[in-house]
Amino acid sequence: MRLENFANELEKLKRRRRRKEIERRLAEGPRDPWRATRHGPMREIIITANRKWFDDDLSTFLGENDPAREEQFEDLAVRWLKQ
Repeated sequence: MRLENFANELEKLKRRRRRKEIERRLAEGPRDPWRATRHGPMREIIITANRKWFDDDLSTFLGENDPAREEQFEDLAVRWLKQ
C-alpha cells in the first residue's frame, strides 16, 4: 500500500507539473498510509445488522427499539472484533 500510494502521489504531481514537490517526495520516499502512534494505526470499523434483528412484534408496533437488544448487539460486536 505504501508503494502504491507513493506511485499515485508522484503521478499526480507529475500531471500537475510540480517538479520541486516531486523532488521533495522522492527524497522523502514512501511512507506508511497511517499516522503511527504507540498504540499502532487507528482502525475504524462499521458494523451493521439487519433491521429485523432489532425488531420484534411489540417494538414494531410501538415504533421503538428495545435498548437491551441494542446493548446485546454492541456486546456481540465487541466480542467478535476482539476475537
